[in-house]
Amino acid sequence: TSADATMDAMRMPLRAVGKQCFVTGMSALVTDLKDLCETMLEAQETKAHIDEKGAVEFLQVFEELETPSDIQ
Repeated sequence: TSADATMDAMRMPLRAVGKQCFVTGMSALVTDLKDLCETMLEAQETKAHIDEKGAVEFLQVFEELETPSDIQ
């Protein structure tokens, strides 16, 4: 694995020039892979939060509905 300081150093030129340069080597690969995994994890956590929030809101609305007398 690459040290955090190495990965931070790999990100510096990318911040400065964006997609206009490529950084090669194992540290660059590890840095890209770590960033990709963290981004995917954040997306999954956000989706789970939204799904949970949506489910809670659905149940709240469902509980507020009055049951028709013919269904009771």
